[in-house]
Amino acid sequence: MLTFCSFLFSRRSTLALFYLLLLYPAWIRGGTRIAVQFPMVCIAALLLLQVIVYLFRKPELRRALFRDPVVYLGALFLSFLLVQWWNAGRELILDWEGMKWVYGAPSHAWLPSAIKRADAAEMLRWFFPAFVLIATMRHAVRTSREVKLTLNIMCTSASILASLCAGQWLLARIWAIGLVPSESYCFTSFGYANHAGIYFVFMLCLSLGLLVDSAFSKRARSRDVILRSIASLAVFIGATLSASRAALILACMVLVGAALYFVWLSWHRCSKVAFVNRASSAVAMLLLVLFVVHGAGRDHLQEEFGSLFDSESARVERVAAGSVSKAFIEDSMLGVRVLLREVAVDIWRDHIWFGAGGWSQCHMAGTYLDEDRWGVIMGSGRANTHCDPLQFLSEFGVVGSGLLLMIAVLLVQPLLKKEKRHRSLLGNPVLVCCIVGGAIVWCYSWVDLPFRSPAVLYAWGIVLAGVPATLRRKALRAGSLHRQR
Repeated sequence: MLTFCSFLFSRRSTLALFYLLLLYPAWIRGGTRIAVQFPMVCIAALLLLQVIVYLFRKPELRRALFRDPVVYLGALFLSFLLVQWWNAGRELILDWEGMKWVYGAPSHAWLPSAIKRADAAEMLRWFFPAFVLIATMRHAVRTSREVKLTLNIMCTSASILASLCAGQWLLARIWAIGLVPSESYCFTSFGYANHAGIYFVFMLCLSLGLLVDSAFSKRARSRDVILRSIASLAVFIGATLSASRAALILACMVLVGAALYFVWLSWHRCSKVAFVNRASSAVAMLLLVLFVVHGAGRDHLQEEFGSLFDSESARVERVAAGSVSKAFIEDSMLGVRVLLREVAVDIWRDHIWFGAGGWSQCHMAGTYLDEDRWGVIMGSGRANTHCDPLQFLSEFGVVGSGLLLMIAVLLVQPLLKKEKRHRSLLGNPVLVCCIVGGAIVWCYSWVDLPFRSPAVLYAWGIVLAGVPATLRRKALRAGSLHRQR
């Protein structure tokens, strides 16, 4: 019994739970289905207990935990969500003066609230594991080697998932696979194609960073370079076949950018002969990947991008022929998303400080639209504004969104503070991939909803929390960036 308890609260057990919680959502419909979210909370609670026991054994780590402002801000935000859940339950009533339907005040009008308690509970199921992962990454996964191991495990899992689903797609062309089948037009176990797309684009950034790092590392073996090349190819195929046009464009941009970055590093760090060999290899591999993906998924790519230039009658014919779903066509109409964002702004103006609660958009949108425009909110994908910062602002208000923003700033603050000390930041491929991948997801959140998938949210938070550890790596000296003679 004593041996079992020692193992249960050992470092290996803690890391095992950490990786399980990190990878679980990507294999279970992106973590968006309510039925599969309860295990995330259980794993997170057990992981939190293990981290507390582990840190209290080491006084220096315990002091660092108590001095970490991210921990306190995360606790405040979770308390904010807990109050929203406790104070939820607003009823739809008829305003006789204005002759319109409105939602009544909560039991305690001066406290944060939500429309439905079940919706507020889902926010807790999203963010509680996220903050547990971030705290674990900052205080239990501290060395650059452990950070690289975490990134390697994330990329390996994503490449296996993409490989299995790409094989299924080539054999059967049936868009439902994973541990939990999906009813929508999607790729892999994600329920929303753009969630799958941005997840694989993010993993592509990390995988290419690890690949470039191993290519210039003296400790890396040829096997490491080959395995990371295969993983990069797999996640690129996953992003390409995800039925997301934005993901395909971003994946190609990332691939070309990584090739140019590899050539630039080779120019500064290798001899002339080695530079020519590496540059030729990079160009050849880039052309080979693009040729293979285009050859395998040419029809699929033509279908996705061809719909951008269809007339209205052509779109109707495509829907009638069954070549593409009606929900997919309607979801591409930017005018609908603009209108939904205007509704989110109106909701925020009426709930400036605390927001209207999680998933308030789908409940309250009808009360801000005229009756003849109610058809806008009917259909797939209309429960969201497809702009995460704006939707979080309408749901959590200035207080909740401000807490999230301060946490994000504190996570990247070490990068901003130490940038002047490291003249060779561009010589650290792992750090560059973290910055580029995180920036891509953040920019993409302004035109879609990547952070409403726990799989993307957890991976993004882990990368931000791991940036300080990557900075602790021995950076390349300025002299090492000059070509060797």
